[in-house]
Amino acid sequence: MACPTKPCPVSWDTNPYWACIWLLFGRAVQPITGAVPVFERRSGRHVGFAKSNVGTHFLMLGGNRSDAVITARIAKLRLLGARWPAPYPPPLQPLPTMKPGAIL
Repeated sequence: MACPTKPCPVSWDTNPYWACIWLLFGRAVQPITGAVPVFERRSGRHVGFAKSNVGTHFLMLGGNRSDAVITARIAKLRLLGARWPAPYPPPLQPLPTMKPGAIL
C-alpha cells in the first residue's frame, strides 16, 4: 500500500500497513543495524531493516519486493527517518560500511 507524499493521513491504530506509519513507531535514531528506515519512493514510501552503508546507498533487508525478501540498495537521499523500538536501547555502533561492489 503506497502512502501519499504528504504526511501520513492515518494513525497506527487505523492502518498499520502503510509504510509511512513506521515514522510513528518507537523512537527516532540514525540508521543503525536492525533499525527500520523509511524511504520515499515514486509510489509512496518503503521500509526495511538497515544492514550496512555502501557509498551513497544503504543495504536494506526488505520484503514485498518482487514477491520476495531480498537485500536491496536504496539511495541515502531517499531516507525520511529511521526508527527503533522505544523500550530497548539502540546499539551505539554505526552501520557497518561495505565497499561498493562488495558481495551482498
